[in-house]
Amino acid sequence: MTDRRIAQGRNAVCLQLGTTTFNENHHDHLHKKSDRPVAPVRPESLYDRESEWEDLSRFVMSPRPGLRLGIVYGRCRYGKSYLLRRLVQAMGGVYHLALREGRKTALDRFASSLSRQLQWAPHQPFRDWSDALEQAASVLGTRGQQPQILVIDEYP
Repeated sequence: MTDRRIAQGRNAVCLQLGTTTFNENHHDHLHKKSDRPVAPVRPESLYDRESEWEDLSRFVMSPRPGLRLGIVYGRCRYGKSYLLRRLVQAMGGVYHLALREGRKTALDRFASSLSRQLQWAPHQPFRDWSDALEQAASVLGTRGQQPQILVIDEYP
């Protein structure tokens, strides 16, 4: 499958990935390819999805500093979650499956995901989602040279 640009703005690009749509902040044209780290190895358990894996790998391996936000969306049951879990396994980081639940319960579950996968716990309960994401980004930003990934599947 080939990518198709379906929208482009000043700071974002939306790509159609087969049956999945992927948004990314787009400044990769500012960097030479030689500046890029080596992309994650595509897992053998991942059937098909070569172009989707390549696009997600390119997104997470961008040398551009700072937090990047990617949004993957599309029809149910097309393998988006499976693909994202494999990317987190290959790269390191956190995969969190969000559920429809109360704010406090959701924030506590998110803290548990961070604790379990990063061996890190917040000093006090998160006040809100802004606090939770700020702390998660902060701790992920201190974990070595390899890009870190935070996936919130089914953002609440």
